[in-house]
Amino acid sequence: MSKKPENDNKCFVSNDVSLNLSPERKPVVAVLSSWLSKRYLVVIALLILLSVLYIVVFTLPKNVQLPQQVNTEDFIKEEMKKPINVSPWQEAQLAKNRKSAQDILSKVLKKQKILEDKQVKIWAKEDFLDAISVAESGDVHYRLQEFEQALNNYQLTLKQLQLIEDRLESTFNQYYQSGVIALEESNQQLAISELTVALNIKPDDEQALIAIKRSEVLQDVIKFVDKSTVLIAEQQFDAAKDKLLQAKKIDGRSALVKQQLNLVNEKIIERNYSRSMSQGYMHLNKQEYTQALQYFSTAKKIKPTVTDPTKAITETKNKQKQSIIALKTQQAKKDELTESWPKAIVLYEQILALDNTLMSARIGLIRTQSRDKLDIELNNIINQPQRLTNSGVYLQATKTLKDAKQIKNTKSKLNQQITSISRLLQQLTIPIPLFITSDNQTQVTLNRFGELGNFTNKELQLKPGEYTFVGSRNGYRDVRHKVTIMPNSPQHTIEISCREKVSNG
Repeated sequence: MSKKPENDNKCFVSNDVSLNLSPERKPVVAVLSSWLSKRYLVVIALLILLSVLYIVVFTLPKNVQLPQQVNTEDFIKEEMKKPINVSPWQEAQLAKNRKSAQDILSKVLKKQKILEDKQVKIWAKEDFLDAISVAESGDVHYRLQEFEQALNNYQLTLKQLQLIEDRLESTFNQYYQSGVIALEESNQQLAISELTVALNIKPDDEQALIAIKRSEVLQDVIKFVDKSTVLIAEQQFDAAKDKLLQAKKIDGRSALVKQQLNLVNEKIIERNYSRSMSQGYMHLNKQEYTQALQYFSTAKKIKPTVTDPTKAITETKNKQKQSIIALKTQQAKKDELTESWPKAIVLYEQILALDNTLMSARIGLIRTQSRDKLDIELNNIINQPQRLTNSGVYLQATKTLKDAKQIKNTKSKLNQQITSISRLLQQLTIPIPLFITSDNQTQVTLNRFGELGNFTNKELQLKPGEYTFVGSRNGYRDVRHKVTIMPNSPQHTIEISCREKVSNG
């Protein structure tokens, strides 16, 4: 057999050699013939390979039909209708495996339906298609009544689908969080895209529904925020806040709106604070302390933690107190000049209540209290001159008058008081006539002076004062008569007679 190809080769060579070639090419032909005679098997193999390659590449694809996609449920139903030419034992085993495969396949179909409803091809396409591919391989085994292999494929598919289903919660969270982040970053397109996937997984999730609604109105919110930014730059903070409040009505959860609102609120607070402090100092410079305190107090309410309003309030109160003290001191001195001692005393007491360390106020209070006491004593002497008839009162009045005369820079009122009392005391030394009539039967006695005897008429020269006369007569009730003699008083005439008899019973 091995020699036959060699003979054929030789014939082939001889034929080649027998070609009518020109004399000058004979050496090349001879070399080629020699090479072919040694490697003819390689040449034949190459020709065969080229033929097979041509058939595979160009002819076979045109004649091969691709398998059609078969619905699994329809395929199973059709297969179950076909008769199986097997023994009873084999038939029982096949039925058992077929039933198991059908049960698992039913679960696979349910999982497939659940995942497809949740748009699994968007978020787990490759894993899902891999699982379906395994199931399709199981279909092939099922058609070939290789139920055990089909069962294995279906079980593997079910496991793969279950793994995908187990990822639902984490996948939902992933897309939801991504959507929320995009929303907060004002990326409306990405936010809607991510949240849509999340809602495909959990259509009734309340937070995701809220987030996607917020995403849908994001552009409206951004418009208001942009307008507020322009207004803030123009120092129109209240108008900017109004725009942001409108944005907040559209999306009350927007972090962008909250951030911008915080900014504009801080601007408004700073503006109001500055205005209050400026107004406060303006009134302080005008010595309008009440208004200044109102504005500084408002500033403190606006910024409770800032110390400047507290310092301003303290400064204002100090200046207000000094101003009040100055005004009260000025008024007290005026009252001293007018000798309104009670008013001056009240003012000095008020001054000391504000600042009890003021020596001038302490001295002023002592001075006015002393002058007020003297004024009261002098007025008592003037208003109650009859008391001067008492020697003790007279001596005290003399001393009081001496004290009054020692005061320097006396005013008109004090001078009048000194003059009146001096005249009054002098008049108390001048005797005044007193006429007494009697019945010449009554014994008349003047207390502290002695008996005057019996008489019909008598004239006495007495210094101003209070005198008591007593009349007595045997068998008659005594009589007593008091008389007050004062300077410049009209002529006094009194009668002293005992006229009421005393009964023996």
